[in-house]
Amino acid sequence: MSRATVSYVLNDAPGERIAQPTRERVLAAAARLGYAPSLAGRALANGQSDIVLLAMPDAPSGELTSRFVDAVTRSLAAQGLTLVVHFDVPSAPRLPRLAAMLSVRAVLSLFPLPDADNAALRRMGIRVVPAGTESDGLATSALLRRQGRMQVAHLVAAGHLRLAYALPADPRLSVFADPRHDGVRQACAERDLPMPVPFTVPDDPSAVVGAVRALLDDAPQVTAICAYNDEVALATLHGLRELAVPVPTRMALIGVDGIPLSAYSAPPLTTVTVAPAATARHLARAAVARLAGDRPTPVPIEDVLHLTVRATT
Repeated sequence: MSRATVSYVLNDAPGERIAQPTRERVLAAAARLGYAPSLAGRALANGQSDIVLLAMPDAPSGELTSRFVDAVTRSLAAQGLTLVVHFDVPSAPRLPRLAAMLSVRAVLSLFPLPDADNAALRRMGIRVVPAGTESDGLATSALLRRQGRMQVAHLVAAGHLRLAYALPADPRLSVFADPRHDGVRQACAERDLPMPVPFTVPDDPSAVVGAVRALLDDAPQVTAICAYNDEVALATLHGLRELAVPVPTRMALIGVDGIPLSAYSAPPLTTVTVAPAATARHLARAAVARLAGDRPTPVPIEDVLHLTVRATT
């Protein structure tokens, strides 16, 4: 059969009527031969590829990250785009080099890229799409600060005026932890409250009790803890339980992320729930809009963040 017929079938070309038996023969032959389309060839033929490169910082990826990447992948796929994730770890290829190797259509960045990377991508004609802006409600740093502010608002409404902030031990998480911590500090300053007492929650479970004991000894006036995320909150809860500190009557506790396990702790954890699927849908739409030169639709904050109140506050 003709090359055109084979091309129409393999590319599922719209508007082309190919008899079903012919279509089945082409697909069966492609399966036998192990055929896979050439991304470089498609990019050459179409003038651009369908690949969007998601730039992620060098930070441990937890459950929320996995759910977010999965949701972005599905949302972009619905727009005919393929997601490739790049973690900026020391051993990985530099972002511009990888973008050139893959002939990507765009780079979706969760955080501002270095000036050198931006310049290199511009020289190659690759569009950089920031993951939201202040105006459309999805700028990553602004979203993280909002989470910290929500923690404080809830605790203050419950009568807590002296707070602590539980930080993660891994310094690579500072890219996420610092904006959340800033949000907590900003919210305290606006209410003329003392700055939250920071303390680090170790990764080693055997050391968590000591960290919590040190907080209680050094800042006995603290009555509530804002944790960087749910994992840090659950570790802190373990330390409080081991020290026989009643939660929430002596110490209230709130996390961020809304991971499923937060509902099964003892007591169940209050948290600022982040909706990764909703966030991903908005980011995908924003990326497609910017690639088309359109302005993204602003995102209602309640679509991506909401407070889940449980027994720790």
